[in-house]
Amino acid sequence: MAELVTLKPRQARPAAQELTLEVGGDAFSGWQQVQVVRSMEAGAGGFDIDYFSANRAGWQIDAGQRVVVKLAGKRVLAGWIDSTRHSYDADGHVLSVSGRDASADLVDFTAVHAPAEWRGLLID
Repeated sequence: MAELVTLKPRQARPAAQELTLEVGGDAFSGWQQVQVVRSMEAGAGGFDIDYFSANRAGWQIDAGQRVVVKLAGKRVLAGWIDSTRHSYDADGHVLSVSGRDASADLVDFTAVHAPAEWRGLLID
């Protein structure tokens, strides 16, 4: 069964629901929209988070960095950032970050082959 947390832009939320993204020793919060999914069917949990800032455009978050996602101070996901995207308008800066948990390593390196039978394999 999937576990999904979705909060809409600028929706009032209690401080106890604050989501933080920890990357390279820094903690980022103040998100505009967040979606975190953990599911046995998906093979790897994932997240998509949009951060808004009126005056902090210099965030250093890059694809490939290690990440910990926490909700209310508790870790809900630990893995890697897959992609980042920056956008700017008159009101400020939006940083969109997406990634997956560490089990994505297993998913990414799983052998893909046609249905077949393997015989006589020697494993050293």
